Amino acid sequence: MDARLVDDHRLFIQQEIVYYNRSEVTLDSIYLLNWANAYKDRSTPLAKRLLEDYNRKFYFSRKSDRGFSKVNHLLCNEQEVSFGEVEEKQDLIWIQLKEPLNPGASVTLKLNYEVKVPSDRFTQYGHDGVNYNLRYWYMTPAVFNGQWNLYSNLNMDDYFMEPTDYDIRFHIPLGYTLHSNLRAEAEITDNDVIYTMKEKGQLEVEVNIQYQND
Repeated sequence: MDARLVDDHRLFIQQEIVYYNRSEVTLDSIYLLNWANAYKDRSTPLAKRLLEDYNRKFYFSRKSDRGFSKVNHLLCNEQEVSFGEVEEKQDLIWIQLKEPLNPGASVTLKLNYEVKVPSDRFTQYGHDGVNYNLRYWYMTPAVFNGQWNLYSNLNMDDYFMEPTDYDIRFHIPLGYTLHSNLRAEAEITDNDVIYTMKEKGQLEVEVNIQYQND
């Protein structure tokens, strides 16, 4: 994954996912968790859950304070495929495979998308105007264990996924510092700071980006 943070609270992400069918069932589709899109509007499962909990900050928020995830391009094994949001679950994406994925086989997904980071006023994740506390900021395959586990982001810290091997390059503006639950090495260039993170068997990647490193 190659991610770049720009100064309007956006992430531009190029991502390659190698998905292995570890089940005994042949698959004709794949689902992705796109939890960054849970902040898209007032009709998402997250928005409804916050309102049920009497948290009206998101419902009455400005559009500029909300977030979203927009897919610009998606390929499966270098071919264009049909994909879209799951009905009434805007933070899940379905992908229709052109060929069945047999048990033990794999496919490679290539995605180009952007993420608008929301204000952290709604949950503890997002930006405070300057600093960033990022969780669920990238796409990952949903878990299939005989059936697809299609859970939406309900602000319950119940992210369910398989252990994954990560290889990430994260570009941030000069003057910022990045911390993560993965080991990170920094390289300073003329234009930005590039953090490289590589770890195997991790469940998720959390990132904190600060202008004043505390």
